[in-house]
Amino acid sequence: MNQKDIFEVITLIDDDLIAEAYASVKKVRHIKMRKVIVIAAALIMLLGVTVWAANILLGSREGHSYNTPDYTSVPSKEQLQSDTGISPNLPENFSNGYAFDSSSITYNEDFDTKGNSVEKFKGLSCTYHKDGAEIFLTIDAAMAGIQLRDPEKLDTHKGSDILYYSYKNKLVPPDYRPTEEDKKAEQDGSVILSYGSQDIKLCNVQGVALEYQGLNYEFVAIDVDIDKEELLQMAKEMIDFQEVSEK
Repeated sequence: MNQKDIFEVITLIDDDLIAEAYASVKKVRHIKMRKVIVIAAALIMLLGVTVWAANILLGSREGHSYNTPDYTSVPSKEQLQSDTGISPNLPENFSNGYAFDSSSITYNEDFDTKGNSVEKFKGLSCTYHKDGAEIFLTIDAAMAGIQLRDPEKLDTHKGSDILYYSYKNKLVPPDYRPTEEDKKAEQDGSVILSYGSQDIKLCNVQGVALEYQGLNYEFVAIDVDIDKEELLQMAKEMIDFQEVSEK
């Protein structure tokens, strides 16, 4: 069994395959926000929140997708509306050379600070490639909107604030015990611990996020040689592409 096939279909899998996967993949519930959760080789981005958005204060988010992409070419708005309930226009490529590679439907659930379910919703996780590097684009219509801790506002484009964040992410095994140095780094926000990796690894995470016409967009770059201005340009192009495609 491929270890990136996730959770919700586990009741459909033979018992021997479940036993094989359980040793290395565990479902983690009610993860604190502002984590990069690593499940096998899959990444789900969850960023910290301390502010109200749409009158909702989130405490955690669960999410999964499947290993095999749902789309290997850019899907139409009509197809996305039928499959996910949202219909963004996805560009084939951006001006900096990043081109569409694949996209998967995500299945998500938000929880409030007391652990109560707030909303279940579908979204998209898209991958754009350039010269071996990849940038992730996530899109959803979650009621909580974009919630980030202390983001930097880069610009406002056609009425949408474009927010930037960056941090170091330390990937650790599920049974890892934080050192005093880890605890101090988490407290000051310089390093974020993420549980679920088989090995300990430090990586650089940066991204931009925005809300536009009822949808939440987030570009995430992990250990990619790209600066905030280039990410900002990609976000602006994403907004522009929604308007161009409507004409």
